[in-house]
Amino acid sequence: MLKRTHSNIEYLGLTLGSILILYLIFSSLISPTHFVSDIGNGYSSDKQNVYLNTSWGNDNYFGGTERIVGADPNTFKYIGSSYAIDQNRGYYRTQGFEADPTTLKVLGQQFYARDNKNVYYRGRKLSKSIGFGWKNSRNARNSAN
Repeated sequence: MLKRTHSNIEYLGLTLGSILILYLIFSSLISPTHFVSDIGNGYSSDKQNVYLNTSWGNDNYFGGTERIVGADPNTFKYIGSSYAIDQNRGYYRTQGFEADPTTLKVLGQQFYARDNKNVYYRGRKLSKSIGFGWKNSRNARNSAN
């Protein structure tokens, strides 16, 4: 109930000043940066970070979610086979790597991607000797080590 005392207006026994302070505290606790949106395939973002749910498979990290360091949540996009891009680079799961994000594409075989200059296996650049005409994935895998 709203009632007026000689110097304050009270609502349920609280002054308007204390109500304002409580509002500011609670609104900062549930600010929009804490709301997470789903990007897809285990990736999610808030206004400041991108995350990957790593609780499936053998990747059971602390709490099951890992922040992707350096990822831009405004331009981050999943492109398939554990690969993603933002405006600056490519990502394999949670690891960023130097690639042209405008041309990075997942190849037909699992774990492989390419941009306009290189072929990648699990986010690692393959040897130039393999080039774009690689046929044998075992040789390609060995050159990524």
